[in-house]
Amino acid sequence: MHRLFLALTVLVLLHMPGGSRAAEEIDRLLAAVNRKVITEGDLRLARNLNVLVGFGRMTPPGSRAEEIDQLINRELLRQELEHFPLQPEDQSRADQRMEELKQGYAEIGGITYVLRGLGLQETEIETYLALQVAMMRFIEVRFRPFVGVTEAEIEEYYRTQLEPKLRESGSRIPPLEEVSKQIEGHLMDSKVSREMDAWIQNLRQHSEIELFEERRLTPVETAR
Repeated sequence: MHRLFLALTVLVLLHMPGGSRAAEEIDRLLAAVNRKVITEGDLRLARNLNVLVGFGRMTPPGSRAEEIDQLINRELLRQELEHFPLQPEDQSRADQRMEELKQGYAEIGGITYVLRGLGLQETEIETYLALQVAMMRFIEVRFRPFVGVTEAEIEEYYRTQLEPKLRESGSRIPPLEEVSKQIEGHLMDSKVSREMDAWIQNLRQHSEIELFEERRLTPVETAR
């Protein structure tokens, strides 16, 4: 079943829209972030890399405007990481992730075969993985130490969120003590995510961002 899933994934990847039309659009400008351009090719590359590292599990990307916004946010973060050099342990984690990908695709011809089908180079996936790892470490260092979760918050989540969901589904309701750590981790991740989103929005407001294709502006962008 696992082999079949991967084989079907590769077939999907190899038949994704491409060809001459994609080649014509590769240099089409979508945006510029502090004078660093983002092109149609960057958008397609991001889509393919996400499919590759997810072993074919494709989540709905949202609208095209949302995808471009995600690329803008990633570019802003990448620029910030220029002052946050890659550490040996980061490279080790990236190498480990690359090895996991190679092992995962080994039974259907290897990662080289999949990369060729997507029109990617191994260096592109290596760079992508290194950036992912560096971003995760930046988030851990920049935000997590300043976020806390109280016992009251854990109890409120248990009472107002977890208990009702489990009761509705007919599942066993564990005592609070049994799931306290899991709830704490969930609440911590949510808070870190909100802090990160707020930081990105502030960064956007103080950055030079240009959009080169028409789209509906968000309320935040309209107010700028």
